[in-house]
Amino acid sequence: MNLKNHALSLGFLRALTLGALFAGTLSVTPQPALAFRDGAFRIGAALYQQNALGKITKTVDAAPSTAGAFTYPIFIKYDYLVTTEWYVSPQLSYTPIGRNSAGDATTTTLLQLVLPVGFDLYRWTESVLDWQFGIGLTRYTIQGNGGVVTLLNGTTPTQFVQPSRSSSVTTGLILLGSSFEYGSSRFGFDFIFEGLLSEKRTPSLVFSYSYAL
Repeated sequence: MNLKNHALSLGFLRALTLGALFAGTLSVTPQPALAFRDGAFRIGAALYQQNALGKITKTVDAAPSTAGAFTYPIFIKYDYLVTTEWYVSPQLSYTPIGRNSAGDATTTTLLQLVLPVGFDLYRWTESVLDWQFGIGLTRYTIQGNGGVVTLLNGTTPTQFVQPSRSSSVTTGLILLGSSFEYGSSRFGFDFIFEGLLSEKRTPSLVFSYSYAL
């Protein structure tokens, strides 16, 4: 009976030793990056706060505001491994619902291409904090809604025809941001600066959520 108990004790100790060695091996083995995944597609949506922290702007109801103008783009993103730690993650964004101007005279949509380079800052068991920077282009399309609007001409109501044609403009941008990932979900916070060489420099904030497919 004692020999049997002794054998069981030795077996238990051997199992504990093997388990400890296996756990130690896992702890020192480099874990794969989670925030950037080579060959991974992401889809997401964002809150794009344009002209934030800049000059005082006007909202659609003419109330003064420093919050800027809000648009709600959707985007697709692809992670591509360049080196063992650095990634390039091109992102294409588009606003399916445009932003109306005051009086609903025009609707503005944007199409944006950004080429950020990223690197993981800190990694936990199931989550990652990363940062990224890059350059890009934003194409704004302003579409006239057409129709007739009635405005006061002095004290007399007068009808004016609104334009229905569209016009576009493209601007360069610089992006600097960070994101936190848990599982397949990624929460991003970015600064975007447009028109750095002009007198109308525009700082914007972007809050985003994306999911890895």
